[in-house]
Amino acid sequence: MITALTLIFTLNSAEAGGLRRAERLRTTGDVAGLISLLDSDAAYLRELAARHLGALPGGSAALLPLRACVSDEAERPFVRAACAEALGNHHDQAAVPLIVAALPALDPESRYFAAAALAAIGGPEAQAALVPLADDADLLLSAAARRWLR
Repeated sequence: MITALTLIFTLNSAEAGGLRRAERLRTTGDVAGLISLLDSDAAYLRELAARHLGALPGGSAALLPLRACVSDEAERPFVRAACAEALGNHHDQAAVPLIVAALPALDPESRYFAAAALAAIGGPEAQAALVPLADDADLLLSAAARRWLR
């Protein structure tokens, strides 16, 4: 099994330093610092920052940058999905139309996690967005959407 420590030893020093910084920001609850990582050159750090922001309570300061991430067509799909998940963890109703708009541009795995964010957000608009996904060609996504709509 690969642990975080093993991963750090296989990375170059700059990459390892970025991971250590992200972990330090998470453990100290430094929302502003994690938000700054959303602008990192490294996609894995942007994804990690989004995941940490989604897990921190009181991350309302992160909502605007996370929404911008979801809407950024130049961003990597897995990072956009991580930002959507973070918004889902914060039940951000304002993110629903942004996540829906991003879905067609995402790869199947990222679409699944973005759709899961809609399910986590809940509410009529998010539920309505899940309805067409219940008949999606991606069998995993369609099965999940049907489960989320129950």
